[in-house]
Amino acid sequence: MKKIFVIIYIFICCIMISTNANAKYIYDEIIDVADINIKITVPKLRVTKYTGGKPEYNYNIMSGSGIILNVEAIGEGFDEMQKDKIECLVNGKAIEVGKIRINKLKDVDGGSEFYINITTFYTEEEGMISIVFKEGAVIDKNGIPNKEFRYDTTTFINKGAPSLTIIQKKLEDGSVEVKIISEEPVKEVENWIRDETNTTLTKIYTKSTTERIGVHDYGGNLTMADIKVII
Repeated sequence: MKKIFVIIYIFICCIMISTNANAKYIYDEIIDVADINIKITVPKLRVTKYTGGKPEYNYNIMSGSGIILNVEAIGEGFDEMQKDKIECLVNGKAIEVGKIRINKLKDVDGGSEFYINITTFYTEEEGMISIVFKEGAVIDKNGIPNKEFRYDTTTFINKGAPSLTIIQKKLEDGSVEVKIISEEPVKEVENWIRDETNTTLTKIYTKSTTERIGVHDYGGNLTMADIKVII
């Protein structure tokens, strides 16, 4: 009788061990299938439009109206962009800005488009401005943040005043032609003719004159030119 009970006990134990093994196998299979089907897409950013200074004019944004970008977030479910996740760099160094304004323009196919206006830059650095959108600048509907994205602009911070050379030439009619030649493009000066390169200002004097001319580069930096004409 005892042998029968022992045999039955061993048989029941074998069934339990087999059931547990099968259950573990099924559980593992479910996990494996779930891993295969999960697809995570990390949001990406790209600049679709940029308005700022031109490098050939050494545009100093500190004296300008600001820079404007349209930035597209590629993914789904973007309601806003975090301004505290936007950083401006010059020569790889973070610089202070006065104000960042962000508006969501619209949802586009595959993402959302944002308008960003950055104004008033404070820095002792000179060089091109780069804009960094840090991780978490946008977060999609699944709670996934973007990876860090850097955009190198064409806007140059120039804090140096223009270097000027003054040349006088006496003309046949007795008048004097004065040229102010700059090492960089400069803005227009009233009553002076600026050439097509924006680097030379010319004026004809018909009588003796002494005056000071203020010459600004495209960054708003000023150099005074002293003109003394004797006829």
